[in-house]
Amino acid sequence: MTMLSLVSFLLLAVGSASTAASGDCPSLMLLQVNAEKLEKVRRQGVPDSEASTNEISSLPPVRTLLGSSKGVADDLSQEVDRLQEKLRAFQEEQAAKIANKRATYEHNLTALQKEIRTTEAANAVISDKIDHRKHDNQALLQH
Repeated sequence: MTMLSLVSFLLLAVGSASTAASGDCPSLMLLQVNAEKLEKVRRQGVPDSEASTNEISSLPPVRTLLGSSKGVADDLSQEVDRLQEKLRAFQEEQAAKIANKRATYEHNLTALQKEIRTTEAANAVISDKIDHRKHDNQALLQH
């Protein structure tokens, strides 16, 4: 395994390179910088053995990386907890909005149903009057 592969593996194991570039985690930044130095030396044609002695000597000890990974995991856990709380609050807010809209809809629906019943009752009365007038007209035509 080349040193660049090892550094890349450590970057993946501890966190993403974008986190290191953003400055959130010093150990990730250090790994990213060392990976960039190694790549620069490799592009210049220096063999891996020389690159490892010249450029890799500034890598932190494994103990430091493992200790900071717990910190990264704790930070990630706290971020997940914060996001879960934010999601829960958002869901509650949306549920309250939906409940409010539903109550408004049901109120409007009840009012429309009452209006329909009133209109149907008025139509029934008018229909009875029309039938009565038709009957009266038929009686007048026969006399």
